[in-house]
Amino acid sequence: MAGSGCAEGLEAEPGVSLKFRKLTHLAADVIGELRQQLSQATRAVVLFDSYYLCPAVTHACGQASFRYVGVAKKNRNFAPDGRPRDRRKLGRYAANVLVADAKACAKRLTPLRLHSIQQLQETLRSQLWNDLIGRLEAGQKTRVAARKIKELMQP
Repeated sequence: MAGSGCAEGLEAEPGVSLKFRKLTHLAADVIGELRQQLSQATRAVVLFDSYYLCPAVTHACGQASFRYVGVAKKNRNFAPDGRPRDRRKLGRYAANVLVADAKACAKRLTPLRLHSIQQLQETLRSQLWNDLIGRLEAGQKTRVAARKIKELMQP
């Protein structure tokens, strides 16, 4: 049989045209079908790697009202706020945003004053014991044990 230019030695019969689709378009179809199978109340998040971060898949997520999380390579171009003429490299833009955000936070924050580690440990230990005893007192079977622990802890 004469080959039809298919990969991996696949051949079509004469007069039969094979239709190939990109993997990203198949993924978009799966997302669309998933929306039909799930109830409208279901909140789904689609997670995919950088290969699937393309208009076909993101548009399918938008049509299905799914949120999505995708990884983007830092050498990719993107348009902030959907401005197509304002294309930037993701890696450089993200670094600049993080630096600007850190500077803004440093200006508006007052220094954090913490107690000593020993004071924090004592406070936390006290709160944990109070919570534990409160939970024990709430149970019928553990109420007596809670009272005894409370008596032992009294100075």
